Order: sequence, then structure tokens, then C-alpha cells
Amino acid sequence: MQERWLLELIRGEDMIARIIKEHAPYLEAPEGLNKEAILWAVYGCEHYTKKFFFPRFEPAYAPGGLYYKNSEMVREQYAKWGRTAACSY
Repeated sequence: MQERWLLELIRGEDMIARIIKEHAPYLEAPEGLNKEAILWAVYGCEHYTKKFFFPRFEPAYAPGGLYYKNSEMVREQYAKWGRTAACSY
């Protein structure tokens, strides 16, 4: 029998597939690019597994980081929300 977390992961992947298929047509992307493939790529980079389910701190969005230095919006959000503004959820 498969482990429960694996079954939940498979159900989650089915749900993600439905969401991607439904919302891909609304993605603004250059002509000729597969919008579903773009969303799957983003999902692949950003999703969390059973092992990684806490917010991930992204140093590039914190003081001293590249995006922090180059973006007024990032600096404003960091000033407002602190370290949580530099996390992926």
C-alpha cells in the first residue's frame, strides 16, 4: 500500500494540473510559447515537498541582496513587512 503522503501528493498534482490548464490561457507570454509549460516550470521551481513546507527565505530580496538594491518596491515591502517580505510561500 502506498504511503498517505504520496497519495496526497498525487491528488495535489492532479489539482495543480487542472489549475494550470484552466489559467494558462490568461498568461501573457510571447507568441509561440507554450503557456502551460511555462506555468509547470514555475511550479516545478516553487513548489514545496513534504520535506520543505515552511516559507523559504530569499536573501536576494533582503538588505544587501540584488533585488533589494535594485527595486524600490522590494525595499518598501521589506520596510513594511520585514523578513517575511523576503520569503517564498
